[in-house]
Amino acid sequence: MFALLSRVDSLSLLAMPLLWSRKKLLLTASLAALSSCAFSLLSAQTLQEQVDAAVAAFGEGDYAQAYWTFESIELDYGQEPEFLDPHFQSSVLPVRAYAALMADRPTGALVFFDELLRTHAPRDGVRAFAIYNYAIALSQVDALAAAAEAFRSFQQNFPDSNEAALAKLQEADLLYEIGELERANEQLDLFYESQAPAALRMQARLRALQIASESQDSKRSLKILFGTDWNVAAMPDIAVLSFAALDAGDVLLADGLFLEAIRAYRLTLPRDVLIEKQRERLASTRQNFSQQAAFASSIWKNHSAQVIARLERQLDRLENMDDYTPGLFLRSGQAYLLASRYREAAILFRTIALDTSYTNDIRAEAHYRWIIALNEAEQWEAARSTAEQFLSLHPKHPLANNALFLIARAYQGEGKFYDAIEVLDSLIANFPQDKQAPRWYFTRGYNYSVLEQQAKARENFETALSQYPKSELATQLELWAGLTYFFERNYDESLKRLLDLKKRSQKHPMYPEINYRIANLYYAQRDYENALKTIDYVIKNFSDHTRYGETLALKGDIYMGLGELAQAAVAFRQVPSDEPRIYDYAVFQASKIYKALERYDLMRTHLQSYVDRPDANERPRVSEALYWIGWSLQQEDRAAEAFPLYEEALARFGNDPQARAVSSILSAYADLFKRAQNDADVSFETWLQETGEQSLKDNQLTWFARLTLFTAHRQRRMIDDATADATLLSIHRLVPIEQQDPESLAEVGIVLVERGYESSDDYFEQILNEFPKRFERAAAFYGKAKLAAKNQRLDEARRWLIRFLEETPTHPLAADARLLAADILIRQGVYAAAREALNEILQLKEMRGRPHARALAGLARIETEQDNAKRAIPYWQRIYTLYRAYPEIVVEAYWESAQLFEEIDDPVAARNTLAELLRDDRLKVFPQYAQAEAELPRLEEAARARNALVEQKAAMEQEVKL
Repeated sequence: MFALLSRVDSLSLLAMPLLWSRKKLLLTASLAALSSCAFSLLSAQTLQEQVDAAVAAFGEGDYAQAYWTFESIELDYGQEPEFLDPHFQSSVLPVRAYAALMADRPTGALVFFDELLRTHAPRDGVRAFAIYNYAIALSQVDALAAAAEAFRSFQQNFPDSNEAALAKLQEADLLYEIGELERANEQLDLFYESQAPAALRMQARLRALQIASESQDSKRSLKILFGTDWNVAAMPDIAVLSFAALDAGDVLLADGLFLEAIRAYRLTLPRDVLIEKQRERLASTRQNFSQQAAFASSIWKNHSAQVIARLERQLDRLENMDDYTPGLFLRSGQAYLLASRYREAAILFRTIALDTSYTNDIRAEAHYRWIIALNEAEQWEAARSTAEQFLSLHPKHPLANNALFLIARAYQGEGKFYDAIEVLDSLIANFPQDKQAPRWYFTRGYNYSVLEQQAKARENFETALSQYPKSELATQLELWAGLTYFFERNYDESLKRLLDLKKRSQKHPMYPEINYRIANLYYAQRDYENALKTIDYVIKNFSDHTRYGETLALKGDIYMGLGELAQAAVAFRQVPSDEPRIYDYAVFQASKIYKALERYDLMRTHLQSYVDRPDANERPRVSEALYWIGWSLQQEDRAAEAFPLYEEALARFGNDPQARAVSSILSAYADLFKRAQNDADVSFETWLQETGEQSLKDNQLTWFARLTLFTAHRQRRMIDDATADATLLSIHRLVPIEQQDPESLAEVGIVLVERGYESSDDYFEQILNEFPKRFERAAAFYGKAKLAAKNQRLDEARRWLIRFLEETPTHPLAADARLLAADILIRQGVYAAAREALNEILQLKEMRGRPHARALAGLARIETEQDNAKRAIPYWQRIYTLYRAYPEIVVEAYWESAQLFEEIDDPVAARNTLAELLRDDRLKVFPQYAQAEAELPRLEEAARARNALVEQKAAMEQEVKL
């Protein structure tokens, strides 16, 4: 009998993983007392044998066998006094209940634990064990609310125990399972802030993160992920953190929180690294468990055993799962891409695309996104070559057509609109059923629109609408079809179409854009009342739209059109500063208003607030603002205050290639310097020369270039163009391109291209790459067109000129650009278009003078090439009659006119023309002068002969009459 009960005692101790060590002594004493009083009651050897079997099975972890053995004992001896003895039951029930629980018999476990708690009033250690496992059994039969209540009861009954923390975690998880999300989150948050062991606090935080991800709560995911001090050393579940961060990253990415998603993905370890870390963590946890086993309570032993088992399962899954690393990199790359961090995105996608250890599908997907990243970064040439590489590696991939489209986009980005159209032509012709076809039509239409071929653009938009009426691009296609009329200045038709579209698009995302365009149309028609009404509607209802800053600026322009300058200034001042281009425009528009009103005090205050902004050094027009502040002081006869302002501005911005208006500041400074010259120790000329020499000595090469450019401008005005050009070429020799500002790049580049140097293209590339939004890009467009025309790449030259006229039509080189465009058309034999372009120049008042003279020369050449000498001569004659101020054109007009007179057999007019040429001493420096001197004697002879013939003919006619 003693042996039987001692085995029951041993079994009870084994079966209590939640029993505190200090309670074991009390339970042992209790079971010893039970042994002595029950010894005489137990006589059946078969009961002894079955208890031995149950103990052995339990000790070996064979809980199912232990469970069924106890069931057999009850079946055989359930009515026996020995079995029913309360002391015997209080010892057996905890073991039997736990065996049932571990044998996946939670219903039986509930019965036994319930009986133990209701009937036997167990000691604290056993009671704690029973309540905790009773709660686990309830959760296993899906009585989740009751299970949560049981875990809460454990915490209330044993609040000071370390094990209460485990119960709190279990309760929080169950609260989430039964839909009490707010309570679950609150409990997990309180637990993280508690004094619980660090490992459990990390576990709570991980569970909170998992719940936030599962609930698609990006705001909470963000707070947990980045508001937690992840104590990785105290957290065995490093794999859980990795995957929880991965899930959280996906939630953040879906919610448009791209930078936050990037941070989340950074917490996710690549698979190989995670496996190694998991092995290290498993070994460390096992070692800690073995060191603490002698002192830890059974609760913690059980918990540690569960942790080890969980880590083992995680490691096994990691070692046998497909590698998620490429997917992680793709997600991260996409987050970088959407966050406009194109360089990092391209690097990630390229890494995957070129890694042959990944599957072909993964590599192809990464390669395609690599192209997108390069396109978005406006690295057009790299995007095209990468797309071509994609097509060579994956010619039959479903994304092949998309890659071709991206090639077209790259051509478009480079301004190679005809090349883009050619690619789109191929796509549309070969894959008419592709779901992307509407976008191809739209993009081809856009390219035609940029080329000012609005009829063809409209045809593309309308074709797409008729063939794909249910396309998601339908509204956009209709909008652009209407805008083609706007670009043709057919405002009535454009407005009619957009108003009709507006009625049908109230719920479409483009509705604000449609209204904005309608406001622009009213403004173009000078219908300021309707323009103001429309733009106010946009501002009031769509303050979060991407056009918001532009709508406020347009409102300011409308008020200016109405002559309500004060209200215009208010509108401009409301443009948000986080839209730099529009904000800067608005600041200076308001400044112009104050200038017009002669409110120089308001002008200074307004511009000074711009200068004083915390991000002033990042604002490219701060130097310009300083110029106008100084200018306003001069208008109030406060030049003495402007002088130090300009000096400070030149010192601050003179050597900054990004700074604007430095040349204007320098000009104003020169004027002030000259006014004060009587009081100065040196003249401005001396200051200019010495400052230039010092800047070169100090290696302030941007400042040197600006001073040299200023000197060249003075020389062009006071000496001649040749001297000025030679001075500009010293910048080319002494200042690296990357240290030149846009103005010097433009002017030096133009001098080089006019002299035929191919190196000028480096200057134009620098402008387009480093200063793509600056007005000086016009010089790059013109210079590249000039180079292309020189090398017989006439279509390319026309494309650059189209960009010039589209983007920078008011640049001082506009006349040269138009004349070059006409010359190219003449060389291509497109005479009607060339004639139209030249006649348009003659109608522009701002191009009077030399441009008009050159336009007349162009018209004369067209007639000459078409063998219309008699129509060509009057053009040349208009030049040397009306435009004598331009000797280089006048001498050409004389010479060409004389040649044409001789061609139509009028030697007298030819002689008279050359004689008139030779009477102008200004023309002696031109080679035509010497040619005229050589030709004149022959023409004199021919003229005399013609005159004699005329006189003879006249005499004969007179005789006939007589």
